[in-house]
Amino acid sequence: MPSFAHLLDWKDRLLPIVGLGRPVAGARYVGRAGAPTDDDAGVWENGEFDLDLSPKIKAPATYQLRFVGQGGPAEVTGLELTVGGAAAPQLVRMVPKRPDLRIVTVSEVGQPIRVKGQISGVLRGNVLVRRTGAPVHP
Repeated sequence: MPSFAHLLDWKDRLLPIVGLGRPVAGARYVGRAGAPTDDDAGVWENGEFDLDLSPKIKAPATYQLRFVGQGGPAEVTGLELTVGGAAAPQLVRMVPKRPDLRIVTVSEVGQPIRVKGQISGVLRGNVLVRRTGAPVHP
């Protein structure tokens, strides 16, 4: 039987883990089958995040960072990307009308890739990383 998962948007494939009808602090997102998603890069709390993306970014390519708030929409109000400890703002693009998304283009791997910043709208949530583009050649 063919798979039609590629036709679904992220929001249709992900469900928050909930307890008593409310999102659980530090909860991870899971696929409909109940297994943790490969896209989950970590959580933020108190409106701030500082995450190592290196385990999720394994090849030079374009990646989408999606900030999924628990209990409401998230808006990224500040984001700093570092590669090998050096600031790399030229690698990050905003997405019009989507304050919860950022596009990151990585041309080299092998050095630590970190992202940190602030979120408004909700205090906690998950950061999802998904490869969206073809390989990037330096």
